[in-house]
Amino acid sequence: MTRTTRAVPLALLFTALLTSCATTGLRRYPLADVMWEDSDQRRFRPMPESFYSPYMWDGADNAFFRPVSEFWLFEPPREAINVNALDEVPDSSWYQNRLSRRLMSPEAVAQGACGESFAIPGPWTIVGGKPDGANPGFQIRDANGARYLLKTEGTIQPWRPGAADTIGAAIYHAAGYWTPCNRVVHFDRDILVVDPEATIERTNGVEEPLQQHHIDSVMEAALQLPDGRYRASVSRFIDGRPISPWRYQGTRPDDPNDVVPHEHRRETRGMFVLAAWTDHIDSRQENTLAAWMTEDDQPDGYVRHYMIDFGDCFGIVHEWEYLVRRFGHSGYLDFEHIVTDWLTLDMFSRPWFEAQEGPAGRTLGYYDVFRFEPDAWRPGYPNPSFDRHTEHDAAWMARII
Repeated sequence: MTRTTRAVPLALLFTALLTSCATTGLRRYPLADVMWEDSDQRRFRPMPESFYSPYMWDGADNAFFRPVSEFWLFEPPREAINVNALDEVPDSSWYQNRLSRRLMSPEAVAQGACGESFAIPGPWTIVGGKPDGANPGFQIRDANGARYLLKTEGTIQPWRPGAADTIGAAIYHAAGYWTPCNRVVHFDRDILVVDPEATIERTNGVEEPLQQHHIDSVMEAALQLPDGRYRASVSRFIDGRPISPWRYQGTRPDDPNDVVPHEHRRETRGMFVLAAWTDHIDSRQENTLAAWMTEDDQPDGYVRHYMIDFGDCFGIVHEWEYLVRRFGHSGYLDFEHIVTDWLTLDMFSRPWFEAQEGPAGRTLGYYDVFRFEPDAWRPGYPNPSFDRHTEHDAAWMARII
């Protein structure tokens, strides 16, 4: 064997050693089965305490106070920590693999959390109401005892809110999130009857007995069809006992199953891509709900985490046109854009400068594909989970979409 021929196997051996050293940091697939179910549904007691989440404070905290406080943390970027060996998310009280692991027909996706058979048999008994706000409505109970939130769609975009709430819930459900059953309904007014004990709640929290003029004011905001029926949306009450919203950051100290900081969960981070796609600008803690899940009224239970209220998706429009044009591109009070535009005298071209309504007109407002930049999309105000999403988190949701 010549010196040259002896050198060839030595070089190959040396290369193999270098390669093995360089790959020691790669993920190793264990011999054990891949974890597809999280153990965060262990039952405990007592039920966690509720908390009130003021809308204005949550907005101020995430738009100003949280960014200022985190500026001094020097927190390095990190990947989500609740993924399995395949970089997927196990089933849990937060998430259920649906489209991520199996094929679903368009019909199954459209059914959402409602299931195959959906009906609300009359009469619909009004047990409560909310006559104020952008989308006033009632709490109703159908003939089978199931309870729903019935909401009118307002006069600015009379077709979009109910459809958005229904389609948004179906999309999020198919993607794996816990959502309520939302539907658009057409009904005759005489299907409504009033519970004598029914009350209404004002936006300031004041309760008072439900009167006929309250019903009239709500129905005036409902779209009436040519055949005389009314159009509205319904949202079936979720399973479990409502506790309070859940936060996009930290953990709940009175839930022993809640050990992964919410901002480091793959499903809350990857939700950024889904929110951008549907233009769910109100992706905030007020549109979440933690529920206490029990069996047969036993005292032990666990917390399930729901996403609720998708009525802002697909081009919501308000009275303030200048703000509406910015939705999805800039926050309600976006200090980065405000300071930049002020220092440069608006020299930067912004997507909302030349924004125009699409072919659907006011129905879908400024929701369009032409100005859509997924990476640059922004919710109404910063979301701590969205702010920490990485390429791996976004790729996970992109695969599902």
